[in-house]
Amino acid sequence: MDERKELLLIGHSFIRRLQQFCFKPETFNLGLDPQKEVVNFFHTDRNNQLLATISLMNQELQLCNYWQDIPEVVYIEMGSNDLFNNRFQGQASPTHLADQLLEGVGFLKHEGVPSVIVGAAIPRTGDGRYGAASHIPPEEQNWKDLWDFEESSVTDTQKFNDRLSSRIKTCYQGVYFEKKKGFTEGWPGKLGDGVHLKEGQPQQKYWSNMRSMAINHFDRLG
Repeated sequence: MDERKELLLIGHSFIRRLQQFCFKPETFNLGLDPQKEVVNFFHTDRNNQLLATISLMNQELQLCNYWQDIPEVVYIEMGSNDLFNNRFQGQASPTHLADQLLEGVGFLKHEGVPSVIVGAAIPRTGDGRYGAASHIPPEEQNWKDLWDFEESSVTDTQKFNDRLSSRIKTCYQGVYFEKKKGFTEGWPGKLGDGVHLKEGQPQQKYWSNMRSMAINHFDRLG
């Protein structure tokens, strides 16, 4: 049996790009000792919603097809994809979406994951000409609607995060809501296209935040 502790990162393009960033020797495995801790990645493509991926992960967990051992720590990075797929399809509100996410988290806990961390969602920014507008219907892609879109991004994301934070704090043990410290200040300047992190310092900062999160929660488990 593998005695190493495992961190599983689940998400969208932030997690996929983090995995690519970790291909370098100096960033591999989030800089953790691979003899003691191992970091794995599970990410969706751009057309899949994260809730569906978490549901799939839960099924795989139940059937023991994906994991030989239950990971000690699971981190979920919710994408703004999910918030805006719902907004423009007239489906769940941000608070309802948070509740749906926590149902999946509850199943992870039921299946024996000791520690689950839900990262605070980050709003889309930028001028909307790139990925930030990818879920806006073509007929609504004018400057007024793009401005409203950016305003809605901040509002919806805050509602989503507030719901997660309050419910996790009062209803869940072994589940943590985590904001990236010092990361969102000057946030628009860290995005190259309204959605994705710029290469260089922004990506390095994200890597550093995830490394600190991993160390903190591995230490918490002892």
